Amino acid sequence: MRKVYNDVNFIDEFMTPEFIEKHKFYQYGKDPHTGQLRIVSRDPVRIKQTLLYQLTNMGQPFIFVVDGNYANRGELYLAHRHNGLDIEIKYAIETLKNVHKIWQRPVHLQALIDDDMMLFSYDGNQPKQQTINDDLPKPAHQIS
Repeated sequence: MRKVYNDVNFIDEFMTPEFIEKHKFYQYGKDPHTGQLRIVSRDPVRIKQTLLYQLTNMGQPFIFVVDGNYANRGELYLAHRHNGLDIEIKYAIETLKNVHKIWQRPVHLQALIDDDMMLFSYDGNQPKQQTINDDLPKPAHQIS
């Protein structure tokens, strides 16, 4: 098997829903209220997708520049391409702080978190998090 398959091919080929259910695979995460680890999904498609995602792009999220002049103020607008896995908010905030050091202007990150489209922002002072709604200026481009 090891001669024919690499990790990605093996998981893609043999991690069937039946295999996942038979061996009681599940996806876990931290409960935002208690901080305790808990089962977040038993969905075979999501479990397989998560395993494959961790092996591609070294498990790092796909972040794209959407607008380099957001709201016509020279602010940077980034977007996370959601592939079934939410980003880790604490890492997103730290990343925004580091990008701000380079960009020297406010930076924003659009991300889907628990089925809500959120906008994380950092202007050099305090990170902000808000649900995206019609009140916010639209970026010059859209990412799906």
